[in-house]
Amino acid sequence: MRLLTEALNALKTDVANKWHWMYNMAEVRMYSKDDIDVLCEALENGMDRECACALIKTSEQELDTACLKDKELDRVIKYHEAVYMRKLLKVVNQKANTDPDFALKVLSSKYEEFQRKTPKAKKDKGNLVSRLIELSEKRNGI
Repeated sequence: MRLLTEALNALKTDVANKWHWMYNMAEVRMYSKDDIDVLCEALENGMDRECACALIKTSEQELDTACLKDKELDRVIKYHEAVYMRKLLKVVNQKANTDPDFALKVLSSKYEEFQRKTPKAKKDKGNLVSRLIELSEKRNGI
């Protein structure tokens, strides 16, 4: 009898846990593999998150909420954004010696975009800022 009671309690707990999980997942939109592929391809090709989200008919806020709950999704998205930045910096580095104006314009626009989207961006002094300063000094002949 004791084993039967323990089994029933375990079953109740299991059902309650599954219900809680299903309820939590209902709060967050689930994205199909195709949606994630489209999103990642757009990010990798330089589209910003807001426009990439529009491609899969969701908002940036919904995606951010999903990323908070699903760390793997967050890592995948950040990876594809980093791939684009790596491509961009490669092009900028190639052009910096021959066309510093082009490189400066690209880096300036990316830095402005970064400042618009990141509240703490003004505090951060990263490689992008130092590269901008270096290019402007090179441009001005300093």
